[in-house]
Amino acid sequence: MDTASDVVSKLEEALEIYPKKHDAIWSLGNAQTFLAFITKDLEDAKPYFMRAMQCFQQALEEMMIAFSADVRLLGITRLPGMVSYLAIVA
Repeated sequence: MDTASDVVSKLEEALEIYPKKHDAIWSLGNAQTFLAFITKDLEDAKPYFMRAMQCFQQALEEMMIAFSADVRLLGITRLPGMVSYLAIVA
């Protein structure tokens, strides 16, 4: 359990530096899930499961934001070519 707790600590440190890193948030959720599964008492495991669920939800939200930004960026980078194409066609 010490190793898993160390992983959680390191991921939390990483998220202090870059709080919107969805991969780290998702990994933190995985670590919380692992801690829940190795906890013998269900009542003691519930907070780990709840934290894992929060992490997974936050990671998905951050992934959607990043995906939307990537799509917008893709549209911007294609725009100059499209303007050139329209100028030739017109």
